[in-house]
Amino acid sequence: MRFVETQSGRLLWAVHHDGNDGNIFALEERIAAHVATIIEPSIRAADIERVQRTDPAQLSPRELALRALPAAMAFEPAAADAALELLDRAIERGPDEMLAVALAS
Repeated sequence: MRFVETQSGRLLWAVHHDGNDGNIFALEERIAAHVATIIEPSIRAADIERVQRTDPAQLSPRELALRALPAAMAFEPAAADAALELLDRAIERGPDEMLAVALAS
């Protein structure tokens, strides 16, 4: 099984599952559990990478919060200032964007 970013064609994640036990439902359950635990961080990383390449004026509140995430986690004063600027814009555009509110706290 492979997950590929459609815009760039970049491989985000791949895994092989052996389904020799004859129970297709058990195989589906194992695959779903594996995907649920593995894929979300890969998707988030790809989203962060995508929003880093996009003009901030074109980003939604959620995308602004994702763009601020790496700077917010850098624990450096200059990075924190840059993150807060993006988060303030995100909250201004969408006061209910919980990721922005949480990171700005």
